[in-house]
Amino acid sequence: MSARRPKVPEVRAIAVPEEKISAALAYFVEPALRTLGGAPSEGALRELFTVAIAVWNAYALAMPAWGDPSALERVLAHLRGPDAPLHHAHVFTTVLSDRREALFAEDPRFVREWELTVAPGQPFALRCKAAIPTGKPRLARAGETPSQP
Repeated sequence: MSARRPKVPEVRAIAVPEEKISAALAYFVEPALRTLGGAPSEGALRELFTVAIAVWNAYALAMPAWGDPSALERVLAHLRGPDAPLHHAHVFTTVLSDRREALFAEDPRFVREWELTVAPGQPFALRCKAAIPTGKPRLARAGETPSQP
């Protein structure tokens, strides 16, 4: 009789997009940004990105790679509720949730830090630092070899 081997869980590689997270977020917020009009104030832009990054991160954390499936429900309930911290949060949340699911559903990146620069007469500049789930293999970016973080 042969010894029975324990079932080893399947480990899937995590696909990390090559596009910078700041570029993905700028594209992600486009429909909500249009609702602010032609020249939104710095405060309106900060509000939009605060909500957008909260939505983005909630979707990321709910992915199996991060392992917090309740994050999405908690964050969306908070942003859509009567105690939402920002004026337009409930409106932005619906638009951004639909867009995250349609265009970025497989993007596991979590925004750790972000900085928004707004100068009069100039387009905004967004800088971000992202994290990916650790302890799991990830797909290599161009020029890299696959690794185990």
